[in-house]
Amino acid sequence: MIKIINIIALVLKKYRYRNKRDPFQEFNSIKKESVFNSEKGNILLLPIRVTPTSNTFEGVIGYALKLRGYKVHALMCGQLLTKCENINQKQNFSLACSLCNYEQNRFSTTFNIENSKYLEEIGKYEYNKLLDLSYSVHIEKIFSYTYKNVSIGSYVEGGVARYLLLSNIDIEKYEKLIREFFLTALLSVEATKSILERTKPKFVISSHGIYSTWGASIETCIADGYHVIVWGRGYIGKGNLVLSHNASYLFDTINESSEYWETTQISNKIKKEISIYFKNKRNPHSNVDHVNYYADIEKIDNNIFEILKLDINRKRIGIYPNIPWDGKMFSATEEFSDLNIFVKAIIEWAKKNPDVDLIIRAHPAEAYRKGNESIERFIDIINQECTKLPNNIKYIEPTSTINSYELSEICDAALMYASTLALEFAYAKHPVIQVGLNNVSNKGLVFDAPTKKKMFDYLDKAISNQLEINDLMYQRIVQYSDYWINKRHIPEELLDLKHLTFDGYTFSDTTKLNKGNYQILDWIIDCCEENKPFIWDDDA
Repeated sequence: MIKIINIIALVLKKYRYRNKRDPFQEFNSIKKESVFNSEKGNILLLPIRVTPTSNTFEGVIGYALKLRGYKVHALMCGQLLTKCENINQKQNFSLACSLCNYEQNRFSTTFNIENSKYLEEIGKYEYNKLLDLSYSVHIEKIFSYTYKNVSIGSYVEGGVARYLLLSNIDIEKYEKLIREFFLTALLSVEATKSILERTKPKFVISSHGIYSTWGASIETCIADGYHVIVWGRGYIGKGNLVLSHNASYLFDTINESSEYWETTQISNKIKKEISIYFKNKRNPHSNVDHVNYYADIEKIDNNIFEILKLDINRKRIGIYPNIPWDGKMFSATEEFSDLNIFVKAIIEWAKKNPDVDLIIRAHPAEAYRKGNESIERFIDIINQECTKLPNNIKYIEPTSTINSYELSEICDAALMYASTLALEFAYAKHPVIQVGLNNVSNKGLVFDAPTKKKMFDYLDKAISNQLEINDLMYQRIVQYSDYWINKRHIPEELLDLKHLTFDGYTFSDTTKLNKGNYQILDWIIDCCEENKPFIWDDDA
């Protein structure tokens, strides 16, 4: 069946690029003949699967590394995987797999990179052993499983959640799917171990660093003592880069030291620029970020008190939930391991405080996240935990014209699991109580509440007018805002992007990728080679 589907891969490719530009074709059209040598050693890329949105940056930086004297290898699945994070359950796996395999080959030939496939690294005998193992482990042990000193269980769970777009996974109902993602993680470990041993790279580059493919692979690199750089794109700008050493950038930004920013002196000019940036984010038609979930929601003058039937004299707490599966994967803490526990705590506190209104503004991405529209909504989790909401809990639909910013202006504090809104609200001197983890956690910027007791304490203070952002806290918020917006997010200078879709290269021919032409490219490669922190200083 796969062979038949592969025949139509060319048709699928034409369909993919019917209304957008083809980065592989355009790179080939500007590629100049170059002499490559490999006196500096090997570099390993871990695309594993290929889409133009996710992997063009890796191809360009791989080509730039070749021009600088490295031999560059890429590990690809080669259609061995029966499940991966390239698609979700709404999409056709066979067709997507066929097109992905076609793009894997184009990626390698376009960027002159050595393409190694999973099965070539593992072999049929080892594959069958791993297949047997994937079905022999008890289903309840898979999400906490460690294989050859590589902890892969959480990445399997992440892959399944990403595929299903669900936070609560019924292991009996989805046992076959879980085992397929478990096999994916096992194969990723063994294929990565093989290519590491064979090529002994100076360093490894991977995107995301999570899920059953990338997560399992980077954990293997770390366990085997190899230096790995993980990259991704933030919301800021046209998709500015965030990079980390030896950890997913999603977790590195949670755990990194405050020493990088807490002594910085922020000029009035920078303060003004930050204020303008956050002000523009509130504009539904702004393009300061490549994502704007309110762009499709009609802006009208809302009277929230009338719409929600609120008493102006009561205290109010605004609640801003994550997409359920997304929040659990990236932001869970020991006590708040998922949003169900968070919801239970909200309901419990609401019942104890009937004179306070708790207003939940569902995440607009539940309705407007194209291609990944949520199957599980926050209201579904509420309904699992409560047959009838207390009268003092109000719920705002994801498509409502009432946005989170408007809500925050009438509330005494913001309560959230973990959200990119946290820094924006804190900068506006709106107290944020956060129970989960993200980049603002444990830095003295928000009111971290890793336990239910702490959450209740902060909520009690908020309704007693005792929860406020003091001068020292606000100074740290301003310092970190500069760091996060201007230094941790690295400007994209090689690709033109529109909402993360490729819209051209900034260079007219590939000789421009040689050292000395692009300051940020040279700096990124220097950080990779010298293990320097990826903290951009435009004045350096």
